[in-house]
This record gives sequence, C-alpha cells and structure tokens, in this order.
Amino acid sequence: MPGALVLGMTVLSACAAEDPIVTVLHQTDTNHDRVLSSAEVTAQLRRKLRLDDGLSSPELAKQQALFKKVFGPGPNYPVQDLAAHPYFNPKILAVEAAAPESAPDTVHLWVPKDEKPFKLRRNLDDFFVNEAAAKGALISYTNDFNAKSDQWAFHGIAGLNLIEKKNVRLGQSATGGRQDLDPNRDRGVTERWFIPSVQWDKVTTSRTNTDEIDDLISRLSTGFSYQVKDRKHFIIDGFRLNVSGTYATDSSGDRGVMAGELDITPFKDRWGEHGIGINSLFQQVWIFRLAPELSFHMEGGTVTDDAGVPALMQANDFLRIGGKFGLSVRFEQISGRFTFLKGLLIHTGLEYYVDVTGKGPDVDIFTSSADWALDDDGHYTLSVEYRNGRSALVLQRDNRITVGLGMKF
Repeated sequence: MPGALVLGMTVLSACAAEDPIVTVLHQTDTNHDRVLSSAEVTAQLRRKLRLDDGLSSPELAKQQALFKKVFGPGPNYPVQDLAAHPYFNPKILAVEAAAPESAPDTVHLWVPKDEKPFKLRRNLDDFFVNEAAAKGALISYTNDFNAKSDQWAFHGIAGLNLIEKKNVRLGQSATGGRQDLDPNRDRGVTERWFIPSVQWDKVTTSRTNTDEIDDLISRLSTGFSYQVKDRKHFIIDGFRLNVSGTYATDSSGDRGVMAGELDITPFKDRWGEHGIGINSLFQQVWIFRLAPELSFHMEGGTVTDDAGVPALMQANDFLRIGGKFGLSVRFEQISGRFTFLKGLLIHTGLEYYVDVTGKGPDVDIFTSSADWALDDDGHYTLSVEYRNGRSALVLQRDNRITVGLGMKF
C-alpha cells in the first residue's frame, strides 16, 4: 500500500523530568506496566476514531490489522520494544509505513480522512458528528387497506466527500524535521472538506395532498475544522466552519429558493475533570452516554419562484439567524443489565432561526428520534422520528411521526 498511513492518538506531552516514552504513552499504558496490551491499543484506536464502546467498524478492524502487521501479533507490546522499532513514532503511537519495506512519508501533510466518501445520512449535520451519533436516512411505507390509501415518506441526504482530508502533521516543513500534531501545543486547520449533496424530504399520500411534503435541496458545502493552541486553558478546543451554496425546490421544480448558509460549530471534549463537552465524544453520566450539540446558523438568499406558496410569497429576500440545539443519548454498555440497549440511539433537537428582515416567517422545527441498530455496523436501524415545525429554506410545515427503516452508509 503506497504512501504513509498514520494511526494518530491523543497523548500527554512529554515532561523533561520523566522518561519521555513513558510520558507520551501515559494515556495508552493505563496500568503503567510499560507493556501495551492489545486491549489498550484497541482502546486508543477507538478514542482516535471516535468510536463508541462496544461498536465495531471496518476502519477499526483495518487499523488493528495494520498495527499487528508492523509491530507483531501481540497480544502484548513492551514499550521499549516499540520505541526501538524503526517504524514507531514515540510522539504519537503511530505506524509510519504500511509495511517495513516502505519508506516513511516525508512530503505530504494531508491524508484522506475517509476511504468511503459516499455518505447517506438524515440531514447535513449528520455528515460532521461522530459516527456513533450520526443518523441514517429514514424511509417508510404504510398501506391502509380499509381506506384504500397508502403513504410513503423519505427524509435523507446523499453526499460525496470529494476532497475531505485530515492534517496529521500541522504546520511543519515538508523537507523534514516535522513533528506530529500535538493537540496540547499546535493550532490551526486540522480538517477540510468539499461536499456536494442532495437532500430530499418527501411525504406522499395517495388520497390527499393537503399535508404532503416535497423538498429537494442541492448543496455545495466546503469548510474546515480549526484547533486552538491551548485547549486546557481555553473555553473550546476548536470549531468547525461550513459554508454552503444552496438551491431549494421540489420534485417538479415549481418552487425556487437560492441561498447561502453558514454554520459555525464549536467543540470541546470536556469542561473540567468531571464535566461534559459539546459536539464531541459521548461522555458517561450514570447509565447513559451523552453528546450535547450546539451550532450557530445563518442563511440568506432570495425566492426565485414562490409557486403560490404563502410563506415563500412573504419571504422574497431573506436573512435568518439562529442556532441548532440537540442531545444524543446512548446507554452505557459496561453493565450487563443494559446489554439489550446496546444499539439504541436517542436524539432530540431544535432549530430556531429568526428572520431579521421582518418580511417572512421564522424557522422553528423540533425533532425527536430513536434509532435501534439492526446490524453490528449500524448500517440499518429501526427508526422512529417525530417532526413538528417549519423547515428552513422552503418553509414547509410538518407535524408527524414516521416509523420506518433507517439506512446509514
């Protein structure tokens, strides 16, 4: 496999008064016996991949196989032996080459973040949250034989990460002498992306069209993730900024809304020793694992064709500012009493945007969902979602419960 593959792990910075190897591996060697067990290596890989306890993924399996290929089958890896290995980087627990005969990469700072760039999710935000909190597209079908009517619904977005990459060595020279990214010292852009996507929200009822939904939204999104220098003494660890050029219509192309969207999402792993972070990993609280969400949103544009829709006739040129608030919940898997809840993800969210022009209506949509994984990788779920409010851009009203199949890729 050409090029370098880096398995980065967040570790403590070295102190001059201590053995630097022991210091930098402090978070990995949790029992401080100077030997890394396979379980300790896997735990660090899970944290790096932001993979919840008990969940597996193809990426985790690949990283485990690569570690064993380069450093041996294990199950134990003495720290001193790792440090003496020519392809071990003591700054971060990392594999500098895919195979011993491959030379370490000395040129590229950016590496692809995702080998499977196609994504199917429920909304745009699910592209950026960690995989354990992402929700899949929801599809359902109901047939009422007595009323001789049927209804089907689809809520989802398909996107392609064309140039999504991750900066594994931040701000260093490409000619050598670089150090791997130290999250306690370095700052700057750590990720970037360019994602074209199509979002489709469709509810069709055969007997009546009075409460049908039909939104087709095309986006070109680009942005980056920025990490601050001193995370311990700063209120946030960094932020994600995403800008989208958007055209919203319906399946027939009757309506037309052109807009630009800006989302700024701060993230923090944890406030204080026992606190909970935001827009980051799940944190354990009693039997639950919580992941609070918060982002700031602005959308502005013009209605090119209102198609007689009253809300769009009011809007014309618009500018809306507000925020998104949410909470994802999983159940702690350590206790055997809750093993049957292993694949359950509960999410509640609110979007509220104020139209500062005063010409059109505000946006306020509340969603609450439960997704129960039907397979180990979470590609398919039994999903229930309640939506109530007015959606962004197209301003359609919705107030319904949808039960169906969730699909996430």
